[in-house]
Amino acid sequence: MPWPNNNVAGVMVGEAVSNGGWNAVLSFVFDCPTYLVVPEQRMPPRRFDLAILKVAVNGLFFAFEGKGMNYNWDTLAAEVRQCCQAIRVGQGYTYGMGGNGPECIIVEWDGTQLKYLYIDGQGNLAYSQYRHTHHITNDQAAILQILQEIRRIH
Repeated sequence: MPWPNNNVAGVMVGEAVSNGGWNAVLSFVFDCPTYLVVPEQRMPPRRFDLAILKVAVNGLFFAFEGKGMNYNWDTLAAEVRQCCQAIRVGQGYTYGMGGNGPECIIVEWDGTQLKYLYIDGQGNLAYSQYRHTHHITNDQAAILQILQEIRRIH
């Protein structure tokens, strides 16, 4: 099924659809009872659309900020960075994801620099200072591979 079209009357579109689609993907990879994908999590100064909680340690390590289609990527990346900053504890890495309709960015925050995660030409996880976007349908395998690597780390 294609991503809902913003021009279709009576179909819920925008941020709600983005969050719903990406919630399904995150819940598939970060499954209960080890993890819990929690909506509307508050960590001042931010409120995340979704966050991933590792149940055994009662700690967040992954934040998601969703927007409807055609949102400004630079603004979304800045919001995801703020979410990662809000949940960072100690010297560890935090992870984040920005959903822009059917596309997303997946990032790692080390306390100083935001790095975009992607799969390189050899099929390995790679990092870049430049934005890499992924499409929920076209890049499904890469998205799953990146998220599964984050899960392995946590």
